[in-house]
Amino acid sequence: MDFILSKLNKKINYFRKQPAKQDILCTYLRSKIEYMLILILAYLWDDNFEQLEADDKEFVLRELPAPSIGVIVEISRMLDLDKAFFSNKKISKRINEYPSFRNNIIGHGFAYEDATETVIDRYNNIINDIENSSALFENKYDMIFIDKEEDKILHGTVYNADGNEYDYYSCPSHATTAQKNNLYIRINSGKFKRVSPFIHIRDEDSVYMYRSIKEKLIGKVQYNQLGKTGELYVVWPELINITIEHDGKRKRTENSTIINEFRNNYKKYIDVGVKRQIKDFLTKNRASASATVWGHGGVGKTASVQSICEDLSVNKKYFDYIVFYSAKDRYYNYFSGEVVDNEPSARSFNDIIEETNSVIHGELSADKNKILNYEGKVLIIIDDFETFPPDERALIEAFTRKLDIDRHKVLITTRSNSVIGEEIRTNELDTKRTLEFLYEVLINEFKIEQIKPYQENITDKNLGKTIHDITSGRPIFIYQFAYLWMQNGNIDKIIDKDLKNSEAAIDFLYGRIFDYLTLNSKKLFGTISQLVDEDELSNLVAKLAYVVEMDKDGDRFTSSLIDLQKLRIIELDGKFFKVYSKEIFQIMKSSFEDLAASFKKKVIRNIGRVGSDNSFEIDEALLRSADSSRYTETEENVIEQYRFVLDRSSAPSSIRFKAILNAVNYYANDRGKRLEAIELCNTYYNTFRLDNRFIKLFASLCWSAGGKEHKSKAIRLIEDHFSESSAQLKTDDLICVDIFSLLILYKAIFWIDERKQLKTKKRLDEITHDQFKSACAVQKTRFFDILYEGDAYYQFIQDVDVNRIEAEVRMNVISALRQLVEVAIRVQDFDKGEELCIYAMTNLPHASQNAFSKRLKDIDYYRSQNS
Repeated sequence: MDFILSKLNKKINYFRKQPAKQDILCTYLRSKIEYMLILILAYLWDDNFEQLEADDKEFVLRELPAPSIGVIVEISRMLDLDKAFFSNKKISKRINEYPSFRNNIIGHGFAYEDATETVIDRYNNIINDIENSSALFENKYDMIFIDKEEDKILHGTVYNADGNEYDYYSCPSHATTAQKNNLYIRINSGKFKRVSPFIHIRDEDSVYMYRSIKEKLIGKVQYNQLGKTGELYVVWPELINITIEHDGKRKRTENSTIINEFRNNYKKYIDVGVKRQIKDFLTKNRASASATVWGHGGVGKTASVQSICEDLSVNKKYFDYIVFYSAKDRYYNYFSGEVVDNEPSARSFNDIIEETNSVIHGELSADKNKILNYEGKVLIIIDDFETFPPDERALIEAFTRKLDIDRHKVLITTRSNSVIGEEIRTNELDTKRTLEFLYEVLINEFKIEQIKPYQENITDKNLGKTIHDITSGRPIFIYQFAYLWMQNGNIDKIIDKDLKNSEAAIDFLYGRIFDYLTLNSKKLFGTISQLVDEDELSNLVAKLAYVVEMDKDGDRFTSSLIDLQKLRIIELDGKFFKVYSKEIFQIMKSSFEDLAASFKKKVIRNIGRVGSDNSFEIDEALLRSADSSRYTETEENVIEQYRFVLDRSSAPSSIRFKAILNAVNYYANDRGKRLEAIELCNTYYNTFRLDNRFIKLFASLCWSAGGKEHKSKAIRLIEDHFSESSAQLKTDDLICVDIFSLLILYKAIFWIDERKQLKTKKRLDEITHDQFKSACAVQKTRFFDILYEGDAYYQFIQDVDVNRIEAEVRMNVISALRQLVEVAIRVQDFDKGEELCIYAMTNLPHASQNAFSKRLKDIDYYRSQNS
């Protein structure tokens, strides 16, 4: 009995005497049981976690961040190495049965007033059995919280076991193993048992028990309050090491700020004069949550904000998270003087919200309230804001107006006149600063002996004016000038090059993109101007294909359309295209006049037949309506609209698939209702069962729902899909590669987890030796089945260039191969395990090879033990 149990017992005894409040009594009884289960976990944690076998430890690390009560029990069973709690079969059975009973009462089932007495009796029996299982509950123990250490003396509070009194505590630090900011049970005068981080006390009226690890990268634990409705968040650095994510998306910096991964566009930053103003806004400004760094192309906006990110990652910590997004779709290569296409990290407001939630919360969620309600400090940087479509820019701007200036900052860079919040202007450098910048470029980029012959030139004021005219004082052209100078070795050879007015530079600055297009792409480029206007820059892709008479030559049309998309001339959204800006529209109008007269005549004639109106087709309009309703209507209405699209047999398959995809995303991610999402997939399974994308969606959803039933269903879905006569394994189909990998991965993890649970039952004497042997034999057969199927997978994957496929698919391939190795080890097929390891170490990315190298050493060891 401890302080918290005593307080709970007093509440329970109080409500036992009041027949009208038996429902409240149920709540307190359940709270007591779950506190006792958490206490068992806390009691076992410090001494036993590091002693767990590798497989058991892996299970704990995977499940601990968000455990169900069943998982809490399972982890405690694994940690009970000395059989302190689970050795008594009666007690063990009671504890093991509780999660199922709990779920039936308050989770998946219903308990009304007519069943209250039965529920209370069941709770009482469980409590009595647990209390009789260990001295931890039979004896009285004080709880001590250490809140500080001064002059080698620990200070804190003693919470007496009777639940009434508390007193001051002090002790020399050398006389105990206790540490500050931790809670302990005092077993005797000289022995403490730590129960942090699973039990926490703030004061005599505020006690809490573990719920989940809310933010893995900083070890932030979420607690449920006992006796009141409330929650608490506490950071435990010790939990960082067991839950830290290495997913290639984010990193912890020197001062513990978490920042997403991105590539700087400079070797060494050279200040263009705005860093101090930007940093002052981020660290001192109290007038606005957002600021816009405005300037023309090539003046150093992106480099400045990236350098700020570096500064905020060291020394004093201002932000818990920094997320940098670039909408930059192309860049000016100053080595070659060309404009180069670039893949942006964000294309829409939704991308920003999803990825920010991924960085902060570790989940890809479109719920912007998760960001708005986050209590830590967040900096969001959006680079090249002007390349977002106007409607997306409006969404971003509306979002910034909702931010809390005490917790959030948004920094935007743009070359357009769209300014959100404070304005920070970046301008071209003047003549003096141009020469200073040029000198720093030369120092950073070249050897000193290369520069010495030109020292006088760099300080020549007249020459400086010429260089300023050539480059317009823009850092990007100053870099280009420096490289041309060093390559030619004679400044006279490049002094007449007007870099800022080169064809590529004009294209970079002003959108001169027509000359980069193929003949067919140029036809589309000019024709678009006849289908849109300044007030409405979008229209139907199908209408464009008809007007240019390429609707019957899909490959030629699609290829030309993709050319326009790659150069960010247009944006494609389903059946619609949209011109990026009015400036491009004006260029399109001019280019149309330069096309052949016969072609223009056909275009004008065809537009006359179909019109230039951009009315949506019915199925597309219905889907758009369903998508937009997600933010304004009830869940029932949203799903009804998606079902309407799904039930339209006349709708194109692409529209119907997008409808099921968006509906599942809405249920599972926006509403957090995976079971409903699974049921929706069940309803439309026959419609999409031959679609690889749907099978991946459905199987992944079932697997993420957890539990044997759903995990078995995930495996069965993929197996049934591959058994269809029309389903073929194609190495050039990434989705096919992906779901084959998931099948192997899921099967292996499922049966390896089954083996671990069986071993735990055997260790705790819950099954007999004969039962254990029988179950092992069945599992061994399953392992051999997996290896047999794994041989087919191994042959299949050797025809796939793993290093060139998408990162998500590549990770699933790597994980599948790794699990196959684990299965081979368990059935002592060391030759197969060795073969897989050697293949992985030879063909997979270097970052993934350490795990296979380690297992190869393990295989050698196991061989030696069996020889």
